[in-house]
Amino acid sequence: MVVQDIQEVAQYLELKFKISLQWRDARVLFYNIKPDENMNTLTLAEQQTLWTPSIVFWNTKDQLRTVNDKNTFASIKQEGNGSTIDKDTNEDIEVYSGSENTITISRVYSIQFFCEYEMAWYPFDQQTCHVEMIMDGVLDNYADLLPGGVNFTGPKELTQYFVKNFVIKKNKIQTKEAIVVSITLGRRLLGTFLTIFFPTILLNLIGHSTNFFKEFFFEAVITVNLTSMLVLTTMFINVSNNLPKTSYMKMIDVWLLFNLLLPFIVVLLHTYMDTLRTDEDREINHHGKSIAINVQEKPASMALVSINEKEEMSAQKEFYRKIRFEMGERKAKRLAFLKKISLTYNPIMALTFVVIYWVVGLKHAELI
Repeated sequence: MVVQDIQEVAQYLELKFKISLQWRDARVLFYNIKPDENMNTLTLAEQQTLWTPSIVFWNTKDQLRTVNDKNTFASIKQEGNGSTIDKDTNEDIEVYSGSENTITISRVYSIQFFCEYEMAWYPFDQQTCHVEMIMDGVLDNYADLLPGGVNFTGPKELTQYFVKNFVIKKNKIQTKEAIVVSITLGRRLLGTFLTIFFPTILLNLIGHSTNFFKEFFFEAVITVNLTSMLVLTTMFINVSNNLPKTSYMKMIDVWLLFNLLLPFIVVLLHTYMDTLRTDEDREINHHGKSIAINVQEKPASMALVSINEKEEMSAQKEFYRKIRFEMGERKAKRLAFLKKISLTYNPIMALTFVVIYWVVGLKHAELI
């Protein structure tokens, strides 16, 4: 058995496998069976004269069936003792009963099986896909399906997953006896970490670093955090589009939403902090020139001048230096508390979330 393709959005698993069926038929007589099974192969014409069981692959789109064609290999295994028909005239012919000697038929198939991928724990998810096989029509009234062995011959390390386990067992589908092969896939986390988790961590570290900007860089703080939110939103949309649409939240959604929340909180905190600063006699930089705001003066009457970055910085520094002296004690305490939230409480909350998130996720993935 080899895993050829995994399509989470299309909800299927493509397998290439060889299926071997063994049975005995008391209605058949075999002549001169050799002890070596490889010498007892059947031609296509001989195969088609035998009754062969038809197996339905239940969880396929068109409910495909096993076929008996030129790609099918059939042989007879000598298990019983032969007897001559007539000792006087047919000394060289030995007859073997079909009830004592096993017929084996095998063929290689490449089939897409439906697989319902449960994405709630993505990327810490484990997926179990099934190959469901039942007897065609009413054949289950005359024959029983019994599980044999299963061998996984393909690579177990896949692009996104690795094969954790596979098992074959007897089960029931509706009212019919069935054989089910279950394949458990575990997800490889390194690729997801490098493409989703690591970039979001870096973006939020950049956003958190704006808390250490000088207070007169208010516009830069807002710009950096809003840009981080825009990038995180784009990542959120791209990740969602590459996963199956579900009505429930995934673990990756929780991570991305929390990462969106962090720069949003920073923007709200700094906006509120800026409102605590008095606007009386406020000076702003207007295209490079420090201008005092007059509430009775219409903005349209302000003359535009050329931009001078040095004058802009000087005006901002002077404004924030002045309001620190004019701010009341109550506002000063509130401002200090908001700074403590942004510098201390926010990173503690973020680190707590990250630790809980990864511990819970890795436990579910059975990696710790």
